[in-house]
Amino acid sequence: MARKLFFAAFSTFVVSGLVGFAAQDEEPEYTISEVMKEAHKGGLLKKVSEGKASDEDKAKLLDLYEAMLANDPPKGEAEAWKKRSEAIVAAAKELIEGKEGASDKLTKAVNCKACHSEHRP
Repeated sequence: MARKLFFAAFSTFVVSGLVGFAAQDEEPEYTISEVMKEAHKGGLLKKVSEGKASDEDKAKLLDLYEAMLANDPPKGEAEAWKKRSEAIVAAAKELIEGKEGASDKLTKAVNCKACHSEHRP
């Protein structure tokens, strides 16, 4: 009887620990605010779009935009958020791959006014 109770308690402990650990993995690496500060206010987007960025800078920008996509919008339609964010991520990937016109595509996809009008609280 004691063995069964111990096993049940131990199993519950392990499962709840794993569930908690899995939930932590689902959190985006950066908040939307952190993405805006580093990518836009910090000048990383400008550096990348002007061709002055290193490969590490380009990868960092992509990481930031992928995190932005993984966040929920503070307001507005989630589907519109997803569509805008996916376009930004796709353009950033094309830029990293060296595709022609990718810089212009990224600059166009990052339409601050349109996104802020719909999603910024």
